[in-house]
Formats: sequence, C-alpha cells, structure tokens
Amino acid sequence: MNKNAYIFIDKYKNILTFIYAKLDKNALQKALPIFYQDDEKKNYLVAFFDSDGRDYVGQLSKKEIDKEIKKLNMYSLFESYNKLDLPKDLINEKKFNIIRNKCAEQLKYL
Repeated sequence: MNKNAYIFIDKYKNILTFIYAKLDKNALQKALPIFYQDDEKKNYLVAFFDSDGRDYVGQLSKKEIDKEIKKLNMYSLFESYNKLDLPKDLINEKKFNIIRNKCAEQLKYL
C-alpha cells in the first residue's frame, strides 16, 4: 500500500499515530527541505504524532516502515475497530474513529 495510518500504544500507555505516504523525489524534497535524503529506496514520507499533537516527520523505505509497524505493534486505522485486538480500556471506538478520520483527511493531501 502506498499510504496508510496506524496507531500504537507506548510504554506509558499513550496513544500515538503513525502515517506514511509514498512520494516522488520532488514532493519529498519539498516536504523535507532540511532533512531530505537523496536515496531512491527511502521514498516514503512518514510522520509520528504524539498524544500532545506534536509531529515528527521523516523519510523511510517501505522495508523500514514495515519493520517499525511490527516492532511497535501498530494497529491499522483502516481496519474495523472490532477486528483489532486493541486495549479497549485505552481507546474506545469513538476515539478510534476520530483518529482515523483525522488521518484519512491528512492522507488526502499526500
């Protein structure tokens, strides 16, 4: 998939969000004017959002993205809430849908 969004729970039980989108070289350079890496394998713009709304933006390869998803035990926001093995005490369906809708809106522009 060329773009997607995930959530995960950190060790402090905060809910964090991760999105990625495959971009061409020019779009990546524009999105990352200071930290762009001229590496054709790292053609994905990625962003982590913490529970306070701060974002951390970077550039990864698809292989690196898949590794992070697995390592951090992320849950796809585009799966059904009921099908995911989420800690229901930390994130209810309403909150899940709010986060999903925000991420879907952000991904429209990438």
